[in-house]
Amino acid sequence: RAPSNRYSGLALQRKRLLSIQNYRFGGIMYNEEAYTIYQQAEAFKLAYERCMMCINQNGAIILPIPAMVNSAFSVELFLKAVIKEKTSECRSHKLSDLFNRLPIEIQQEIMNETNHSDFETQIEHFSDAFVDFRYIYEDIFKTKDLNLKFWEDFSSAIYKIVPTHIARKGAPLYIDPSTK
Repeated sequence: RAPSNRYSGLALQRKRLLSIQNYRFGGIMYNEEAYTIYQQAEAFKLAYERCMMCINQNGAIILPIPAMVNSAFSVELFLKAVIKEKTSECRSHKLSDLFNRLPIEIQQEIMNETNHSDFETQIEHFSDAFVDFRYIYEDIFKTKDLNLKFWEDFSSAIYKIVPTHIARKGAPLYIDPSTK
């Protein structure tokens, strides 16, 4: 059975809108997919911050693993947002791979802000942080030698620097493909 003309027209309109990834908005080349990834990164960063606020009467964080999982996933998404905005597609989940796909000047900004002489070694150790912490119950000792001070400095650098490299104008109500 053939779809109705109304349905096929709406489907074509939707397909056309979804196929437009880069367009001009307020004089800025805007990448809708990069901004969507960025928004998700912000949401997981917020979840991380909320987990860090959960402390017991002794002042200890009571949700350290969920905090680390959310932080690691937010960092992965922040890196992917910049890669999508500045270069191309990104399919890896390894933080070291994602970091190395960033434009050199952004890599340098993050390294300078993190300020660890063993940056390359440390980022390799945390390359699978999202998976390692998400499945920590399978091997509790897998993460015991990680330098959490590096992670704190690295994630803080990501949270500070990435927003300056993402066009955050919000989705316009009307997309004019002729301005692409």
